Amino acid sequence: ASSQHQQTSVRASLIDLIMVLLKGRVAFGLLVAVLGGMQPPSSTASPFDPHVPPPKQPFVEGWYTRVTDEDQLVSFAVVMGSFTPPPPASSQSSPTRNFTQTWVALLFNGGDGETVVAQGFASNYTVTAAGNPVTHDPPNDTPADFQVYTTDPTLFLAVENTTSTLSATIGNWTVQLSLSDRVAWDTSRPNSAAGPEGWVPDELLPCHYFVHTLASAAKYKISDGLTTRTGQGYAHQEANWGSTFPSAWVWGQGIGYNGTVQLLFTGGKFSIAGVTLPQAVIALRAPGVDLNFLSADIDFITQKRDACAGTLELSAHDTLFDTHVEIALKAAPKSFGRRLYVPGVHGFSNNPGCSESFSASAAITVQRLGKQTQTFTLAQVALEFGGDYVCSENDL
Repeated sequence: ASSQHQQTSVRASLIDLIMVLLKGRVAFGLLVAVLGGMQPPSSTASPFDPHVPPPKQPFVEGWYTRVTDEDQLVSFAVVMGSFTPPPPASSQSSPTRNFTQTWVALLFNGGDGETVVAQGFASNYTVTAAGNPVTHDPPNDTPADFQVYTTDPTLFLAVENTTSTLSATIGNWTVQLSLSDRVAWDTSRPNSAAGPEGWVPDELLPCHYFVHTLASAAKYKISDGLTTRTGQGYAHQEANWGSTFPSAWVWGQGIGYNGTVQLLFTGGKFSIAGVTLPQAVIALRAPGVDLNFLSADIDFITQKRDACAGTLELSAHDTLFDTHVEIALKAAPKSFGRRLYVPGVHGFSNNPGCSESFSASAAITVQRLGKQTQTFTLAQVALEFGGDYVCSENDL
């Protein structure tokens, strides 16, 4: 009986592997047919590290860190981004990292009420990789190792492999944060480009997206000048870089059940190879659950949203593995903070910008093989509407 069980388990694992390979081949084959042939993407490990601007396009790069403390119902995020315009047409010099705009923000929610936003543009910006100026893109198969520093507002972010430290003073707010025990998107390839972009070649994407950790252990101290809070929880970190941002999007992230359940989703009007199409990504991690749904993998993903009501309904289906996920998100309209600045082709703007709530709830249902069902409920979920999806009633 034991031998039969082992054979069945091995056979199931082999079937899963074959289906994954088939799925990737189908998706890649369709793109090749449409575009006339492309090469598979090269490995660009440690995408969380800073990048070199392209020679002729505008360039933006930024990092986002969000902490969730389930015990104290505290959640906050620190985000920064920098923008540089394309060099003059007559310029023969290589791009530099002399960014013309650097934006820094802190978002905070204490469990109820509006998500408070403090944001501003820094006067100075310095970024190094392994302590040296950034002169090339991240090398293959190496851990993240970089430092970012801004002044007025002041922010310092240092990332070294599985740990991070962050300190910031933005308006009246100060925060100190240390992260450890990184939970990579793909634990088998933690320093690779594996992640939300899937198999899509780098050359086709004007905006790149990488998730560094889904739930690092976090220790923090945060103050608004009147009240100081200290605690611990779990942190999510991600990065964006590229020439243009999507024209419209939703984004969300949540951690619950003492850090054992992690949810991430994004979707909207994204450009691939110059063609703007609806694209979406949903990732769910939980005990016994490791699911990724990507439009690029021909997964069927739909969304029904109402930014002014603070609601979003997501549905995802993976036909090859007969797996279905339903996610219903709800945030009080008054919990959304003031609009954040986002990068465009001419720099940062908060019109339309984006708006986030840190007090959304998420009801998640997972169904496999048409009958096996699991349910999860998360609180303190981040829910963001951006670009053309922003509610016009949200304050600038």
